[in-house]
Amino acid sequence: KQKTSIFTEEGTEKLENLLRDAGLLKGESLYDVENVAIVHHVNNALKAHRLFQKDKDYIVRNGEIVIIDEFTGRMMPGRRY
Repeated sequence: KQKTSIFTEEGTEKLENLLRDAGLLKGESLYDVENVAIVHHVNNALKAHRLFQKDKDYIVRNGEIVIIDEFTGRMMPGRRY
């Protein structure tokens, strides 16, 4: 089961405006090649805030995120989404 998310057109516009105001947006569009790292980070942030639940999908141990296997319920240190 894949957990995915995308920004709406309105969300993309708001994000572009925020990044532009902060001087972080290169080029005209969020999806210009110069912004590929930003797109990666904001997509992961969106998923983290909207699709995953603390103490169900992950825990925080010693200041680090530890993923919980959805089938076994076991912690998976070092695993990444």
